[in-house]
Amino acid sequence: MDSQNMIFDLDQSNEQKIKTEYDRLILDNQNGYSLVSIKLKNFITFSHMLADDKGEDLIQVAYNRLCTCLSDDEYIVRIHSYYFNLLIKCEANLDDLHRRAHEFHFAVKNFFEENYGRPLYLEMGYCPLNHPDVDFYTARYYAEISRMASEYTFPETNYDMYYISYQDQKEDFLKLENLVPEALANGDFKLYLQPKVNLATGQVDSAEALVRWIDPKRGMIPLTSFLPNIEENGFIREMDLYLFDKACSYMERWLKEYGRKFSISFNLSKAYFNGTFFMDEFTSAFKKYNISPDSVRIELLESIVLNDIEHLLPLVTNIYEFGFSCALDDFGSGFSSFDILTSVKLSELKIDRSLFKDITNDKERSLICHIVDIAHDMDMEVVAEGIETEDYANYLKEIGCDFIQGFYYYKPMPVDEFEKLFITNTQQGR
Repeated sequence: MDSQNMIFDLDQSNEQKIKTEYDRLILDNQNGYSLVSIKLKNFITFSHMLADDKGEDLIQVAYNRLCTCLSDDEYIVRIHSYYFNLLIKCEANLDDLHRRAHEFHFAVKNFFEENYGRPLYLEMGYCPLNHPDVDFYTARYYAEISRMASEYTFPETNYDMYYISYQDQKEDFLKLENLVPEALANGDFKLYLQPKVNLATGQVDSAEALVRWIDPKRGMIPLTSFLPNIEENGFIREMDLYLFDKACSYMERWLKEYGRKFSISFNLSKAYFNGTFFMDEFTSAFKKYNISPDSVRIELLESIVLNDIEHLLPLVTNIYEFGFSCALDDFGSGFSSFDILTSVKLSELKIDRSLFKDITNDKERSLICHIVDIAHDMDMEVVAEGIETEDYANYLKEIGCDFIQGFYYYKPMPVDEFEKLFITNTQQGR
């Protein structure tokens, strides 16, 4: 691409230069462009592994790799640190967005993997230039919000990309936000369970709790339409506690009426991790039911806890002191830090689906095998997430992985369906 469209040096005029191009494209009614916000996702961990003083050089390399994906009539500037803004030719549809996201992702990831021994990942958010009344700063806000919300969508890929026309759907978002309290009161947030298959026995005696919003008029509302919103406004705490209480009531009934002891895992949201005294709320709800604390496992997302191990230690201690157990979720999703494994007590390690890409790849199989062995050496059980093929299921069983979650066995299901399948009919495994 033309060097005049490439701006790397940190300079207060960078923002003005990309804004000038944005304004020109809007004035010329160039609807085929999108404003992109990109962050080097695991840059801090990556740079620390090499040397802190190499950080600027690494950012320059990543910037150069992004430039190889741009044509002469596309633009990129470095806004600050390891964040970039781009103006690219990209239609407002998922196919085109995926194509460009895929292009950027592999241009950076593969180069770093080949030259530095480990991949560097991207976080991306898009705002199409299809609304002439949206100014540059508003468009960038939409792109950045999209980027930060990317963890809630396309979890099967190993790059993050989220797109929604915020200008078109802003009103719907506000309506949904206003509906959340009523939906909680009416029980419209439903408990779904994803079974965990024990590879040694083929049985299902544990599951992961998930949430689905099923509105009486709208039907099932996509997670991406409401989860980022309720994370931001704090409703996630009420919803998490509501689902936890529901799950405990089911576990008590299964034990009392059928003599079946099941354990359920619960994801700890950012709202709880960043708060205080969250255990008081969970334990108060738990004490209403006659079930054992070892029926509950709290899952900590690796991306949340990685950079705050000091905060993590007392939190995990409180979890175990009450009798719950603790798991590390999404291990290997791009943030991996063995500091977590050596610093805190964990009962379970969940291998992220992004590590299961090609069963024929010897290096991939070796990596997965070593992760399983390391976890077992540390007295942790291992769960493989997102397993969809028989080949992976067989290989994981062969190397001693403890549990599998994924469509090869079962999709997430309503709790009533889970009960019929595994409690009253006691149907098990494949």
